[in-house]
Amino acid sequence: LLSYMGDMKNPNPEEMGARFVNNGVQHSELRDEIFAQLIKQTTNNPNPASAERGWDLLSVVVSSFVPSEDFANFVKMHFRSAPGDMPQQLTSAYHTTKYGEKPTSGPSAGALTGMISSFKSNKERSRFSTMPSR
Repeated sequence: LLSYMGDMKNPNPEEMGARFVNNGVQHSELRDEIFAQLIKQTTNNPNPASAERGWDLLSVVVSSFVPSEDFANFVKMHFRSAPGDMPQQLTSAYHTTKYGEKPTSGPSAGALTGMISSFKSNKERSRFSTMPSR
């Protein structure tokens, strides 16, 4: 996670991000831990570039799998602290992933950037995803 976010040097951060997501797709027992790490890294992160990469990776994670029912409320509450339009987008992605068809594999390193761009440009909302006003 830290390699992807730029907090640790790595020659291929996208590969590290893709591995991080793939671990959750392949190992359901790691999903809550993956969400917990992303929550930690996107809460009061003093480095704006690192925080943005963390939120970007969270968008790919929530588009790939959801947390357990026990942890879901913590994750959904954290979405509210996301910048810009992301709270609504993350909530919509959560519902789409939870109630829709689940990916059978995570993204490749090459596909990660495209998934993030697609997420950011997607303005469609699930019918379950209306966020209350701030």
